[in-house]
Order: sequence, then structure tokens, then C-alpha cells
Amino acid sequence: MRPTLRPGDGVRLERRAPRRGDVALVAVGGRLVLHRLVRRRSDRWLVWGDARPAPDGWVDAEAVLAVATARRTVPDGRWHPLDGRWQRLGALLGAPLARAARRVWAARPRAARGAQGGRPPFSR
Repeated sequence: MRPTLRPGDGVRLERRAPRRGDVALVAVGGRLVLHRLVRRRSDRWLVWGDARPAPDGWVDAEAVLAVATARRTVPDGRWHPLDGRWQRLGALLGAPLARAARRVWAARPRAARGAQGGRPPFSR
């Protein structure tokens, strides 16, 4: 779920009605994942991890077990909201832009990528 969640971050989960753009704990294909709820059609949600190139697919509303309301970052241990209107909007707009930027970066010739070894500077 980078850049929203990083390895080691803590997540506060809450059982409430999910909204578009929320990060949610979802049962997908027999496993539990924290991914974004991108679109809703009647009683189904399209689930997509921010760093994934393609969505996980559509799941029933019952598969959404909880919504992540805040994250605790590793370096400072503070809690940061995840479920505000601006956080959801920013993530819904930012995740597709980040995926597109990674595709463009990966398509560059290896010599042009520089000393980062093929890793884009914005993926830290």
C-alpha cells in the first residue's frame, strides 16, 4: 500500500460503513489485505492496492471487514488520519498518478535511470 502505508506502520481499524477511497481490511481470495476501496456497484467493491499495477477485483460488501482510520508511522510513532475527505481524495487521485510515473520510469533506458539502479526517486 505504498505510499500510504509503509512496512512497520501500525493501523487503527474500525468497524463502520466503508466509503469510496477508504483503506480497508478485506478478505480477497482467502487472504486478508489492506487495500483501497476504489469503486462501488450495488453491493460490491472494487479493491486496489495503491502500489499494485492492477486491481484485485470486485468483492462482496461482506468481505470488507473493517476500515483503517489512522496509521502510526515507524520513525515518530504518531498517529495520522487515513479516513478524512482530503486523505481519501488525495489517495484516489495520487495512486494512479504514481503508478503511471513508475511505468514511465521503468520504460526509460537503463543508462538514463541514473545511480538509483532503476528505482524512481519518488518511490522511497
